[in-house]
Amino acid sequence: VWAPEKGQARVAISSVSLQTQKPGLAAWDVDTDITQRRAFQWVHQNAYRLTQLCPPWLLTSSREGQAVRATWDGNLYRLLARVYQLRFMPQVSVVDEEALHRMAPSRLAEKLAEMQTDGVYLDLDTMHDPNPSRIASWLQQCSKALQDRGLGLLVRLPPMMENAGRVRSLL
Repeated sequence: VWAPEKGQARVAISSVSLQTQKPGLAAWDVDTDITQRRAFQWVHQNAYRLTQLCPPWLLTSSREGQAVRATWDGNLYRLLARVYQLRFMPQVSVVDEEALHRMAPSRLAEKLAEMQTDGVYLDLDTMHDPNPSRIASWLQQCSKALQDRGLGLLVRLPPMMENAGRVRSLL
């Protein structure tokens, strides 16, 4: 803005256009060599295009008999999410259907609420031979348990379930 007299100017805004941000999440596999420091640096550089922060939290498989839990500090990730105005949604990776059904939705919601998260990112992408109706039933129970506590649910479905018809049936 330029005005002939120093310190005085006038401006008229004729229009403003705000675009909504497309959802984007930061997630990585539990078995990668990403250190907490590297994850924080990456989020710092890319936070402007993110809406969720999903550090790996649990890896469940019936072959191992129990869940493998990541060793990160939830308080630090929660603070990082707040600094960049992201939703803090720890990632749970499920390898097979048996492990999914061993996880009680109410217990999962309780633990996430204790950790003061905004919800959970459930990664079912590597699940072997999923039964769509059983998975849909479990997801509906989980969604209800999370909603009762004010928590959100993000789901990455197995590739065979990602067609439009199956997704509509889940909704």
